[in-house]
Amino acid sequence: MSKEDFKFLEDEHKIDLPVLVLAITQSLDFFQTFNFKPTRKWLKIQHQTAGYACHQVYMDATILEPREPEKLHILNREYSDSCINMWGLTLDCATAYRQRIIDLFGVDCNETFRYLEEGIYPIDASKENLKKLCKDRLPKCLNNLVDWQGNSIGKFCGIIGRWQVYILGDNCD
Repeated sequence: MSKEDFKFLEDEHKIDLPVLVLAITQSLDFFQTFNFKPTRKWLKIQHQTAGYACHQVYMDATILEPREPEKLHILNREYSDSCINMWGLTLDCATAYRQRIIDLFGVDCNETFRYLEEGIYPIDASKENLKKLCKDRLPKCLNNLVDWQGNSIGKFCGIIGRWQVYILGDNCD
């Protein structure tokens, strides 16, 4: 697998932003292959973030149906042209974002705030947050979305922080 396998939502997948996704973020240094169970559609997504810095984020993701889609648009508009994390994430910016998603959605980013950049808005992948955000029925243990084929080492390695919830929005560049 290579970065060429990952496609932009708007261009190749023909999906408009913003969207809510459940994802496993991939590292350019080591792409992992996951055998997702066929209960959901999974996409290999490349997403541009951080304003003019044009960071690229690669992920295996499934699109979730938001409970309040208009709020995704509100957040996307509020952070449009912000260039958040273009030169690094400040504590002020992270705490303001945290408060904003608490106010809008009643969710938190305590464990995932470091991924905040213009165009990618992280939310902790807890059961409580997912229930508040989406209409989808997901397993209690998100690892049950993957067919591990007896690979208990693969299942165990990376278990902490494997799953992310993102609102993917527009990037100004």
